[in-house]
Amino acid sequence: MKYRPADYAEALNATLSGLKAGEEASVFKNFIQLVEKNGDRSSLPKILTEMESLIAKKEGGRVVTLEFAREPQNAILAKMKKEFGAKDIVNVRTNATLVAGVRITIDGEQELDLSLNRRLRGMFKN
Repeated sequence: MKYRPADYAEALNATLSGLKAGEEASVFKNFIQLVEKNGDRSSLPKILTEMESLIAKKEGGRVVTLEFAREPQNAILAKMKKEFGAKDIVNVRTNATLVAGVRITIDGEQELDLSLNRRLRGMFKN
């Protein structure tokens, strides 16, 4: 890895902030070519995560990740999304390793684990 994902994200964010409408496509194309040229293609998901975090912070929001054991019902998902602000970016993922329940992560730092796995680990700890 030539550069950290955070460095790429900051550079892309700075470049995008000074653009006119319609110029984004060429910047993204050039950015991806640069990342590939540097041999950092495998870091693209991390770069996008960092970019998402920068955008949320710039807007005064947070990045919230909701991990469910299975695909959540629309009513439950809508109710949970209401709990977060309009400026927050809410990502929903399924994670089969959870067995049941939900795990909520805010800005990659704070975590609320309401999964069955956490309860089972707690029950069988000595």
